Amino acid sequence: MWNEVSNNLRKVGPKPVISWVSDKGRVELSGTTFLNAISKAGNYLIDGCGFDDSSSINVQLGNHWQAPVWKIAALVSGINLNQNSQNVFTFSQKNISGKKYIVSQDPFGMPAKGLPLDVENVSLEVRSYGDTFSPTYELENEVKNYYLDLASKSISEFEITGPYGLFCNGEPYQALGLQALVPALTQNPVVLIDGLFVEDAIVKGEKLTKIISL
Repeated sequence: MWNEVSNNLRKVGPKPVISWVSDKGRVELSGTTFLNAISKAGNYLIDGCGFDDSSSINVQLGNHWQAPVWKIAALVSGINLNQNSQNVFTFSQKNISGKKYIVSQDPFGMPAKGLPLDVENVSLEVRSYGDTFSPTYELENEVKNYYLDLASKSISEFEITGPYGLFCNGEPYQALGLQALVPALTQNPVVLIDGLFVEDAIVKGEKLTKIISL
């Protein structure tokens, strides 16, 4: 899936592809910065964590901009997404079984401080990895085609014709297409609305064609 994602995001270039709006601020990723973040995360997953095409991860990052970065990084690295995986990428250290990979909730991805030694400080570690990527592993064709189809079906089902907002509560797996695959694989940018009451001012300010709630 690396070719499909990288070719699309290079075409997007400096234009915004993912924006995140919350009571903590606003972060915007262009096609270029999104691709760089995916590349660094992919290198970390393979070289830092030692994952391979038999591995899976569980991404529990809500509607934060970090969620699509890590979901797409897994897929382009040939790693499966699985809600039952014991490799959990999360903001919280509590009430989670399995190995915890702690991602910072800082709006700009600054590393968390004071973490215990038995968890991975992902936002600190990933900074040391390069932003060029070449996949060592690939998803099986059947699995890759499932994700490509999910992007197309998401566009069709929700009648996406341009920039759209996404408001979702918790970590619904069906958000994968709208949160990560559509912006990564098409020319339709998304605004992730995180913890805010959706008002007309947001729609007008972000120039959205629609808001989708899950």
